[in-house]
Amino acid sequence: MKTAIVADDEPNLARHLCEQLATVAPEIEVLAVANNGIDALAAIARHAPDVAFLDIRMPGLDGLAVARSVPDRTRVVF
Repeated sequence: MKTAIVADDEPNLARHLCEQLATVAPEIEVLAVANNGIDALAAIARHAPDVAFLDIRMPGLDGLAVARSVPDRTRVVF
């Protein structure tokens, strides 16, 4: 099973993405949902997901800054 985190400061959009992933890619387990860049980095460090779904514009750190800090083992999707 693949693992992922979702980071979006819009709760409805984060929830929608999680629902869509469950429908089209049930093999992906969402381990955490973060509502800002700082929490996204912490979730990535804690869970070491295969994929990080990042919003580009988030408070704290934007998605681009988070992506620059993500370890190579985690793929990033904007």
